[in-house]
Parts: sequence; structure tokens; C-alpha cells
Amino acid sequence: MPDQGSISEINQNSTPEEGPVDNLFAMKVLVIFLGVILIGCAVAFFSVLLLMDRGEEPDLAVLPQMSVQVSLDEKITNMTLDGRDIALQIEGPESRRIVIVNPYTANHKAVINLVPEGDKLDVSPVEPD
Repeated sequence: MPDQGSISEINQNSTPEEGPVDNLFAMKVLVIFLGVILIGCAVAFFSVLLLMDRGEEPDLAVLPQMSVQVSLDEKITNMTLDGRDIALQIEGPESRRIVIVNPYTANHKAVINLVPEGDKLDVSPVEPD
């Protein structure tokens, strides 16, 4: 148990304002420092936004290019983009089909022939091995 005399001497020699004043000064410096960092980040963010939106036309050599063969009597009636794939619905006087293509690789993923309900297909089911 500490001596009562030593505690009273410590309390008499130190003022209660010394500890909180040091902490308050450190808190003020920290708040000012964080405010400067926040303002700097905001300026940098808006500068990057302004630099990115210059309205420049993209270089056509960089954009993906592909071709899909369609006969003269056929036309593309619908086009749907799904992720990196494009589905083209092609209609002609005798047939309708959907072609699924990846425009970045020009890879034809699938061709789906649309057959009217009355027509019978000559497709036999494939049995698994």
C-alpha cells in the first residue's frame, strides 16, 4: 500500500490540466492531419474523374471485330448481349435460327435452328454410354 504522503505530493506537484492538454493537442494535430489527407484524396479523385471523361473516340483497331455470314434473303431481326456473348436471331424466307457468338474471339458457340411446331425433325435421341 502506497504511503499517503507520496500520493499527496504527486497530486500537489502536477496540475490536472497538464495531461489533458497534451492529449488535446495531439488530438487536434491528428484531426488536422486527417483532414488534409481527406482533402488531398478528394482532389485526386475528382482529378482522375475529369481526366478519364475526355470524350475521346475509341480506337477501332482495338475494338473486337467479327463477321457473321447471312445470305441476301435473310436478315438479323434481334440481337441480345449476354456478358461476353452475342445472340443473333436470323430470319429468312425458309428458316429461322439463333447464332451465339463471342465477338472477342469470333468463336461461334452455337447455332440453334428454329423449326415450326408442325414440322417433324429427323433427330434421334442420343443414349449415354
